[in-house]
Amino acid sequence: AEARRREAIRLNNLGAAYMNQQRFEEALQLFQQASGLDPTLFAARLNQGVAELNLQRPEPAGKILREATEREPKSVRAWYNLGLFYKSLGQVEAGDAAFARAVELDPEDPDAHYFRATLYAQREEYESAISAYQEALRRNPFHVSAEFGLARAYQRRGDSARAQEHLARFQ
Repeated sequence: AEARRREAIRLNNLGAAYMNQQRFEEALQLFQQASGLDPTLFAARLNQGVAELNLQRPEPAGKILREATEREPKSVRAWYNLGLFYKSLGQVEAGDAAFARAVELDPEDPDAHYFRATLYAQREEYESAISAYQEALRRNPFHVSAEFGLARAYQRRGDSARAQEHLARFQ
């Protein structure tokens, strides 16, 4: 059992390396093998969902990611990726709820704040968007996407002076 677990961890780590190289199909196969060897290895199962998401396969991605948040309700990574899943489908409310949970579990994650902000901006809730972009920038002052989003939110709200200030920072 211990040898199977070690091999599952090795396959999962190899799969993660492939994902970092954008080799999602190969990564997915390794995550599936890892889960087969050790079904209790949460990271391998969650990574399957992330790989399916990157391969733009909503059916398996959604199933696995929802399952992951039920299995490990305190996994920031599971909630964050579920948020990305819903965002990719244009399901703004569900995406926001998932990112909100990620932020609740890890208030220091700048990307979860950033994606909440983008969803607020999509709904034309510019005050909330501005606030969430600022939260992202407080945690990572070099988050260029948040800087750009903040400039656009100020622009859409009609505050061109602040928009210019953040556009300059972005550049």
